[in-house]
Amino acid sequence: MGGRNLLLSLAAGAGLAWSVYLGNGLLYRKELLQEVQRKMPAVMQNLEEDFAIDFEGEKPKEGAMFFPFPLLLGMYSFQDNAIEIDAPAFAWKDQSEREEKLESTLRHETGHFYHDLRSEKLGRKSDTCAYESEYTTRFCNLLSEGISGYLQKVTEAEVNKKFLNHREGYYLIKPLMDEFGVQPVVDYIVTHPPEVIGNLRDDVLNYQREIQDALRERK
Repeated sequence: MGGRNLLLSLAAGAGLAWSVYLGNGLLYRKELLQEVQRKMPAVMQNLEEDFAIDFEGEKPKEGAMFFPFPLLLGMYSFQDNAIEIDAPAFAWKDQSEREEKLESTLRHETGHFYHDLRSEKLGRKSDTCAYESEYTTRFCNLLSEGISGYLQKVTEAEVNKKFLNHREGYYLIKPLMDEFGVQPVVDYIVTHPPEVIGNLRDDVLNYQREIQDALRERK
C-alpha cells in the first residue's frame, strides 16, 4: 500500500509540475512572440551579412506554441514556412540566458527557412528529399540539420551534445560550406538529392565527396 501511495504521490507531483510549466508558458506566450518578431529582422540581416546569402525580401511566419517535448526549443515547418518557438521552455530561463538562447534558436530555425526558400526558388520540393524510406528521411533530416547548425554558428562542443542527426549533419556540411560558401552547397543539395546505400558513415562520406568534386569542377 505504501508503495502504491508513493507512486500516486509522485504522479500527482509530476502532473502539478507539468501544469505549472505549461501555465507559466501560457502567461509568457504573447511576450515571447513579441520578442521573436522584434529579433527576426536583425537575425536575418546578420545571417545575410555573415554568410553572403540573400533572403530576397522573404521572411518566415513566426509563432510561439507548446511542444510536448520540453527539450525542443524551436522547430520549422516546411509545409507552412513557419518558425515556432516553445513558450514554456523559454519562460523558465532568466533574461540573459533567454536572450542568448532565443537568438541562437532563431538563427537555427531561420537556417531551415533558407534551405526551404532555396528549394522553392529552384522549383524543388520544399523538403528537398523524396521520402522513399525511413532511412532516406533520416538522411535528409541530417542534411537539413547540418545546414541550420552551420548558420547557427554552433561550436564543436555544442554540436557534440546534440542528437546524432545534428552531429553527423554538421560534420558533413561544415567543411563544404567552409570551402564553397553556403548558397552553392545548399543549391547542390536541393538539386542533387543523395543516393544512399543504407550505411550512415559511408553515405555521409560519399555524399560529401560528391559535393566536393562537383563544386570544385565549377571553380
